[in-house]
Amino acid sequence: MQQKKNRLMAFLNTSLGLWLLSTCAVGLISFGYKQLSSYTSEKEKKSNQIIRIKIEIAQRVAQYLSQIKETVEAKGFDVNIPNEKIASATLSLLKPPSATKDSKYQIYAAFDEYKDRPVVSLIVELTVIVDEKERERVTPGVAQLSSLTPDALSKMSTNEIDQRFKEMFITEYWKDIEEY
Repeated sequence: MQQKKNRLMAFLNTSLGLWLLSTCAVGLISFGYKQLSSYTSEKEKKSNQIIRIKIEIAQRVAQYLSQIKETVEAKGFDVNIPNEKIASATLSLLKPPSATKDSKYQIYAAFDEYKDRPVVSLIVELTVIVDEKERERVTPGVAQLSSLTPDALSKMSTNEIDQRFKEMFITEYWKDIEEY
């Protein structure tokens, strides 16, 4: 065994042995660097996508809230009874921005790539790409938004709709929407 070890060491001390060792070392370092670079790039891409989706959702919710505020400030408005204007504004938030082009309550997309997607779709995508720990903080919004059907909205008061949105978006995760 000692003789084999000595023969290996003698071979590694030759020009060919040193070349072989340095080639393997450079190959391993290159491979490791490529893997690290790929991982870092993918993580940055994912982070940017999360930020863009959160901005898109926050921007749409901010537009919606502005429309609600304008409606609520009208004379003779009672926040304790169902209101058709509030239901219409809420439905416009739930539709893709391109579908609200001709409606009274228009919602505009922050990024063109999302103009044909409803908010629920964006939240679902967000739940897919965030870490598992973050997923638990986003997921309730999907169920809550999906429950806001035209029929359900027509029976809800402004206060009830307001409460639903606060439950969905006034959390630590959605701190981008602080003006509510």
